[in-house]
Amino acid sequence: MVSFFGRLNYKFNERYLFQASLRADGSSVLAKGHKWGYFPSASAAWRISEEGFMADQDIFSNLKLRLSWGVAGNSAIDAYATLGGLKKSVYTFGSSVYGYYPSEIANKDLTWEKTSTWNLGLDFSILRNRISGTIDTYISQTSDLLLPSLLPSSTGYASVMQNIGKTENKGIEVTLNTIWFQNKNFSWNTDWTYSLNREKIKALNSGVTRDEGNLWFVGSPIQLMFARILQGFAAGLWPAELAIMSSYAPKEKLGFCMGVMQGALTAGGVIGPLLGGVLASVFGMRVSFFISAGALALITLITLIFIKEPPREAKTPEQLALAKEAEKVNLLKIPMIRRMLECAVVIQMAILILQPILTLYVAELHHSMDNVIMLSGMVFSLGGFAGAISAPLWGRYGQSHGFFRTMCITLAGTGFILIIQSIPSTLTPFAILQFVCGLFYAGVYPSINSILVKKSPAEQRGRIFGLMFAGQQIGSTIGPLVGGFIGTFFGLKFVFIFAGILMFITSALMYLKPPISRKPRKRFAN
Repeated sequence: MVSFFGRLNYKFNERYLFQASLRADGSSVLAKGHKWGYFPSASAAWRISEEGFMADQDIFSNLKLRLSWGVAGNSAIDAYATLGGLKKSVYTFGSSVYGYYPSEIANKDLTWEKTSTWNLGLDFSILRNRISGTIDTYISQTSDLLLPSLLPSSTGYASVMQNIGKTENKGIEVTLNTIWFQNKNFSWNTDWTYSLNREKIKALNSGVTRDEGNLWFVGSPIQLMFARILQGFAAGLWPAELAIMSSYAPKEKLGFCMGVMQGALTAGGVIGPLLGGVLASVFGMRVSFFISAGALALITLITLIFIKEPPREAKTPEQLALAKEAEKVNLLKIPMIRRMLECAVVIQMAILILQPILTLYVAELHHSMDNVIMLSGMVFSLGGFAGAISAPLWGRYGQSHGFFRTMCITLAGTGFILIIQSIPSTLTPFAILQFVCGLFYAGVYPSINSILVKKSPAEQRGRIFGLMFAGQQIGSTIGPLVGGFIGTFFGLKFVFIFAGILMFITSALMYLKPPISRKPRKRFAN
């Protein structure tokens, strides 16, 4: 890397500031004829607080308006990426010998990735610098992005490095610093930060607007976002299914039935994405939506024809009056339901904490980015297959040994395996631990659901399961945010450790302070 840099500064009357610069960078990793990039920038500032009309005021200690523009370059690609590459492989001809095969496609047209940014900012300080801050708005456009573009496997290559399209980022950043108290021995300061960013793809190569293979689409997917919101209204299906199952399931087989339901859900969670990926690759993404809609329509028809509404017991006027009163009860005020809801939120958060870093962790253990997406899908489907097998068994175990005991055991087991998953340095032992983790985790929700069924009246189960599902969604929202933060600032292994500790703490709190009474309750409202 070789750079040349020149800068010009000009200041007039301590109020008007100007700066211009030009940078020339040469990178050896780029192809001949594209090694040099030229990046200008310019900025201007106006110190409003130094103007004459601000002399008689004592509010603003500093007030400055800024405007800047600049172009930055990026050549962060591997050495020799423009020349292609070979990889060594072992062949057996009586004895092991080494051979080489082409593994990377040469691209002699790779050039600098360039980002042009406009920034408008305001710096201020008031009350003798006790309150200060900045307000910045920006818009940046990046062209010729250096990205690996996926290739069909029939080519013999996984991807090729290319300069691809344009993106746009725009947003606002606000910082506020306050000094509440300050003397020689003690000071109390606070710093506040707010940021908002919007990003979208502006263009792809060759004028195309979509690249399904790489999941790149021009523009903001507003229509898809609204479609996902409408899809969310179908979340009531799962609570309704649990309520129906609890009505039909024999008391002596309640745990087993709940386990079968969880196993079916887990199996669907594994098979669905795999099948969706196949459908999308064979028929296209749009066609896969129609196929999924047709499958849901068929399921709806089967439900209407073959699944009957659970019979309702005849009730006396007094019983009907009590049922109406129970409908008015705030479920969150019932200790058992509130504790189980808190448990569901934490459990779902602990599991979804892993979501942002799973693929990165697999790549780290695999020591390569080759086929990392396929490997990630295979590894994490192991937990789903294990859950589909063990969920009915845990349900049967809970039926004979107690659902509360089963919940505590499976929570503790899941937490222990999650912590252990931070130890392996290769992919194979991690995959085995992922399977074992699925064996334990599959027993958590059948136990929780069985406890709720046994401790609540039939007419309230729909409300209760709906509330529990909402709690799970809250945990699913918080989890990825926490996982992304921990993975970014502390490392990927600490995400597994944190998730495991959460599971352990939840299990311990539930065991030490059970959410259910040892004595049977006479009334739901109690």
